[in-house]
Amino acid sequence: MNHFASDQVSQFLISNPEMAIVPSTTKGIVIEGSFAFTATADNFPVISDSYRLRIIVSPKYPTILPDIEEIGGRIPRTQSWHVYSPNGLLCLGSPIRLKMLLVSDPSLTGFFKNCVIPYLYAVSLKLKNSGISSFIFGELAHDISGVIDDYKTIFGINTDAQIVQMVEILGMKKRDANKKSCPCGCGKRLGICSFREKVVRFRGAASKEWFQHHYRDLVSRIE
Repeated sequence: MNHFASDQVSQFLISNPEMAIVPSTTKGIVIEGSFAFTATADNFPVISDSYRLRIIVSPKYPTILPDIEEIGGRIPRTQSWHVYSPNGLLCLGSPIRLKMLLVSDPSLTGFFKNCVIPYLYAVSLKLKNSGISSFIFGELAHDISGVIDDYKTIFGINTDAQIVQMVEILGMKKRDANKKSCPCGCGKRLGICSFREKVVRFRGAASKEWFQHHYRDLVSRIE
């Protein structure tokens, strides 16, 4: 495990004393216990709650984000609660959006603050209030269609083909990407289109290798 990931686990455990490392044959560090939080949102109440979680932190964190499973039986393991079946992992959002949320704070604590707590807050609000039937921060469609729809929003482009092209370009060296047709659909090369400023911003979210892997995954799932 790299030093950054190891340090992040140590700092996270100091801030969350009801969680601890448990023995496991899984590659990486497995943390289990009660995760407590207090959060609120505009026009919604302050909620203090806790969930029993199993967290698998990859040796390559933050390149590879943690897998998180709720193990206390409070969150139904169904798609309507954004829990993957059958492994029970929480679906926290589309991969690139999660990466962008970590740009300013890639710590494990930052990951929980920006990616996990909003999900748990929305779940708690839904569990405590029968009048709330959906997630207050918005919901994506399940599986690859939800990922593609979210990318259309964050990139500001309209078709599946443009999304795939955008992710492919993010995995290229700048000089090679600039020779490609711009994914905005203008017909110009990326290097002479103002859309390149958006490409530059998203390049900072992850390594070229990560985007290359994500591109191959998108292509295989869309086909």
